Amino acid sequence: MTQAFVYRWTELSTGKWYIGSHTSKGCHPDDGYICSSRIVKPLILSNPDNWSRVILAIGSPLDMRQLETELLINSNASHNPMSYNLTNGSIKFSRSRRPLSEQARKKISQAHRGRVSNRKGQRQPPEFVAAHRQRMLANPPRAMLGRHHTEEAKKKIAEYQRRPKSPETRARMSQAQSSNPTLGMLGKTHNEDTRTQMSESARNLPLKTCPHCGFESRGNAIYRYHFDRCKLASK
Repeated sequence: MTQAFVYRWTELSTGKWYIGSHTSKGCHPDDGYICSSRIVKPLILSNPDNWSRVILAIGSPLDMRQLETELLINSNASHNPMSYNLTNGSIKFSRSRRPLSEQARKKISQAHRGRVSNRKGQRQPPEFVAAHRQRMLANPPRAMLGRHHTEEAKKKIAEYQRRPKSPETRARMSQAQSSNPTLGMLGKTHNEDTRTQMSESARNLPLKTCPHCGFESRGNAIYRYHFDRCKLASK
């Protein structure tokens, strides 16, 4: 008989706690289950006398999952300094709060494997980022495959990219670029033959003239501050 339950482990030396639930088929409070946390479980196994477990509730798997989430949200566990919980919810639920099947959870797990983390303060190794980009180019995300942004969406994206950045943001961007030599051409030099070829290619580009101020230049850099973006365009 399945007896799903919600439990709380407490570290006696620090008072920190961890809340979880056990809802698998055939489970019960005395089945020897510890927890699923990769942080807490090794701590308990290494020093079981320093930990105490309390069963908070026993009931159906769905009710226990919901109770676990409510307890974590009410205590703001992911930001509580006395909590070992890293999140306030569980991927075991869908958006409708219905439990996901084991097959669905495996699909979600496989879809997230290999993705570059975008959490603040985390940076993946350059070789991992390069391999990830190759995978994305070989297999584009299905969400945008064959789709195009509307004109309104393009304008919103452009406005967001041109928004003014705070001094703190610019300082962080500058520090990140100066501390990571893999960004762009930072720290790289071209040999003499490459520089000669680049110079010849630049001289062979057609000459372009801004219709508003008469500025002349070769290449596409002129479009950055001239033509439609020229200061005299609106005058």
